[in-house]
Amino acid sequence: MKVAVATSGLGHVFRGMEGWAELLAEELSRSEIDVTLFRGASPPKNEYDVCIPCIKRTSRMAKYLSKLNLIGGWRIGLGHPAQVETWSYGLSLLRHLRKDFDLVHVKQGQLATFLTIAKKFRLLNIPFILGNGQVTSPKFIATQDYVQFLSPIEKAKMEKTLGKNEHWFYVPNFVNTDQFSQCSKDACRKKLNIPLDSFVVLTVATIQKYHKRMDYFIEEMNILQQNYDLPLHVIMAGAVSPDTKLLVETAKKSLGSKISVFVDLPKVQMPEIYNSADIFVLCSLREAFPNVLLEAMSCGITAIHHNDPILEWGAGDGGESCDLRQKGVLAKTVYKYANNPKLLEIKGEAGKRRVVREFSKEVVISKMIEMYKKIISKTN
Repeated sequence: MKVAVATSGLGHVFRGMEGWAELLAEELSRSEIDVTLFRGASPPKNEYDVCIPCIKRTSRMAKYLSKLNLIGGWRIGLGHPAQVETWSYGLSLLRHLRKDFDLVHVKQGQLATFLTIAKKFRLLNIPFILGNGQVTSPKFIATQDYVQFLSPIEKAKMEKTLGKNEHWFYVPNFVNTDQFSQCSKDACRKKLNIPLDSFVVLTVATIQKYHKRMDYFIEEMNILQQNYDLPLHVIMAGAVSPDTKLLVETAKKSLGSKISVFVDLPKVQMPEIYNSADIFVLCSLREAFPNVLLEAMSCGITAIHHNDPILEWGAGDGGESCDLRQKGVLAKTVYKYANNPKLLEIKGEAGKRRVVREFSKEVVISKMIEMYKKIISKTN
């Protein structure tokens, strides 16, 4: 079995999608699968890692070529700098995939679109599977030959709309429970300069308004500070977006010395961030898969989230579901837990058990390999 894992953003874009590709390739290699990781930038890190230089989405060339949208480029997925990046990367990727690969695994919807077009013109003769890590429409899913759904809920939803399909699989993302594990809270706080005697509320997400709703988080933390008697400290950690500068300014104006902001941290530092917290909050109203929520739970941290079915499924007994569209709800819920340390402990322990049982790398990689075998057997 020779498997390719591909994403154009790896090496210059810091999102869950890129982290997924790197971690998946690492664990497949450890499981003695012949895997090649195709990144879009930065030097390879090991023998199975290959860099395919591409026109980065932030470059002038990408912005210039995206103007093809005006003359119909959107028809083939060329209407945005990120799509230009995908196409320049994809054309090089096709040359590599001629070297006897059995399967390509991607999570990038734009790259899946490119590979679909390549198959139509017989430029790709091996199967590829889309890990549906973004919120996508039934219309788009219907164009894909093989789809990996990250939750049984999303798979069932698509089956209700499009009918059952033997080319669809449920395999979740995994959490490295060795890396994301409970450790000394005080030691982590000292290292990060977080007050030892505070009740620390953490959120981890791209620092943006749209989707991740960091503006709501800041507003709720301000309500918590103003209306409840609590030794509060807030941590906001995540990737940079065009909204980041304004949001950080707003947060510091509202919370002053009671907030710490960490941007674009390497994955290796994230366990320290999680273990500094007393409670974790994810303010997005919907996620295809709640990676950060599960990482927090793996560290024994209770997770508060919106009452979306996928988030509720992911957190299970390790989380608290509430309507995060309502003003004051998050502040009230955090305060409830701050005054009930026993409940906080019970939820934290339940969350750790759930992650180990359902989302540990040992459990998920076994399912992933079985999925690959089934796809390859269907195409031979």
